[in-house]
Amino acid sequence: MSLLDDLPRLPDTKYLTLEDPLAPDLHLMVPIPQGTPWGVLEPLRGTYWEQFVFEVNGEVYSRANHRDTRPLRRLIGRPPEVNAKQLPLAKSQCSMVETCPIADRKKCKVPSRSLPLCYTAPSEDPAVQNLVTCLVAALNAGIYTIVVIGDEFIL
Repeated sequence: MSLLDDLPRLPDTKYLTLEDPLAPDLHLMVPIPQGTPWGVLEPLRGTYWEQFVFEVNGEVYSRANHRDTRPLRRLIGRPPEVNAKQLPLAKSQCSMVETCPIADRKKCKVPSRSLPLCYTAPSEDPAVQNLVTCLVAALNAGIYTIVVIGDEFIL
């Protein structure tokens, strides 16, 4: 069973694991460009959540796909789980914790070792709530969210 198996998924988004013989595997969530490089994540631009989406150029992304993840790692910085720990409770607690009959305040927030599949991120805008839920679940699982800017190369 893969780390990526139990995550809520966004449409038009690639979920992949990159291997590098010199470093641990790198888990990524990458939107497929549609109109803009941000694709389905476009509504997150200009919001609090934009800081957890890293823009990388196509050449760096291509090198990572060819087993050299060092340049990408330098750009994206610290592990996503560390970013998840920095989230204030108001941004990390499940939006349904007050009304859910099975809510556990310790598990129904990020970070959590056993984040329930029913977790729903808090959001003022219902139109982006699913995007935020997927982004926060990815952070919690140790998955970076990146947007590829520019052309990639193929060997």
